[in-house]
Amino acid sequence: MFTRQIIKEDYSELCKWWKAWGWQYPIPLDMLSNEGIMVREDEVNICAGFLYLMTNAPIAWFTFPVSNRVIRGDLRKSAMNLLVETISKQAEELGAKY
Repeated sequence: MFTRQIIKEDYSELCKWWKAWGWQYPIPLDMLSNEGIMVREDEVNICAGFLYLMTNAPIAWFTFPVSNRVIRGDLRKSAMNLLVETISKQAEELGAKY
């Protein structure tokens, strides 16, 4: 498994995932942070999430996590763990303490 930055072309897939998990509406594209991480294995996207940083305090939020519902549970769980580790490291590198 590996991670990469989310790109604009990922948005339609993210919308399908949110819908598959029962979200009534997808998060609007212009509301999503540029600090998004996608976890992949081979050529398959598994899960994603977004990092938001405060501009006036060393605080970061990890939010809007979503995963490919057709991926088996153990692989999805490992991918989500990698996502949290990666986004936490990214937040720290960008100056967040909390």
